[in-house]
Amino acid sequence: MARPKQTLREAVREALGGVSRQALDQRVDRLKRSLPMSDDDAVGVIGHQNRVDIARWLEPDELGRVATYVSQLAGSPAVGSPRSSSQPHATSSPAIEIAGYDVGKEVVP
Repeated sequence: MARPKQTLREAVREALGGVSRQALDQRVDRLKRSLPMSDDDAVGVIGHQNRVDIARWLEPDELGRVATYVSQLAGSPAVGSPRSSSQPHATSSPAIEIAGYDVGKEVVP
């Protein structure tokens, strides 16, 4: 069973240099304005960003949500999410030249 979330809040406060509860709450509110989430998930994201081992306090489903939020904040798709069809796919390999000779071209006799 996971430890109480208040302990995670204390660990995050400590990782932030011993900030007050109010200062942590302000960071949580700021984060929630940029991406809607619960207070507990926001504390998990802030903890992750500050190298707190959040797995000690969060259940697997909570860790999954936090990981999704972290990846969304970074601007990359979440792990395991399907790739959007609007994203370009690589269709050819880059050109490779060795001593002026294009290795990728076919040599016709």
